[in-house]
Amino acid sequence: MQTRFRCHTGHAFNENSLLSYVTESIEDSLWNALRAMDESQMLLRHMAEHYADMGDTRTAEVFLDRAQEAQDRASQVRALVVQRNGRKGAAGPLAGPAPQDVGQR
Repeated sequence: MQTRFRCHTGHAFNENSLLSYVTESIEDSLWNALRAMDESQMLLRHMAEHYADMGDTRTAEVFLDRAQEAQDRASQVRALVVQRNGRKGAAGPLAGPAPQDVGQR
């Protein structure tokens, strides 16, 4: 007898389909998080450039520091995602785009 699961809206899943659905949802969430982190980093760098152009180097440096922190966090998450993909051993959503193309996925 195969176990069946039902979500609150009534969709039915067997064990394999539920695991596949949950895994895909997690992978999508990770890529969305990376995309948001990359966009945040780009915005922070743009703001730093804007303030530098206005001659406000102190504020520009603050934004550059924040951009570097955002880049470091994104790199950590990206490394985990890529590491997970390596263990998975097959191309899939976690294979994803190259890091520089994450915003275009």
